[in-house]
Amino acid sequence: DYEMLHRMTHELNIEIIAEGGVWETRQLQQVFNEPILSAVIGTAITRPREITKRFVQAILEGRQEEEQRKIHEAY
Repeated sequence: DYEMLHRMTHELNIEIIAEGGVWETRQLQQVFNEPILSAVIGTAITRPREITKRFVQAILEGRQEEEQRKIHEAY
């Protein structure tokens, strides 16, 4: 929850370590836009099965988009 992180970093006078929900590099970049001490990357890099599943899903979605583009170009 980026809004909550923003409020915490600007309203509390404590060092904050962000944790949870970071799966993509763009999410990590957004987290580090706030004045945090650190960020924890856990499941996104420690569960090979989940990582593989995300890559396979991205491949399947990419193939589906490519097939749709080919059909559109043919007609």
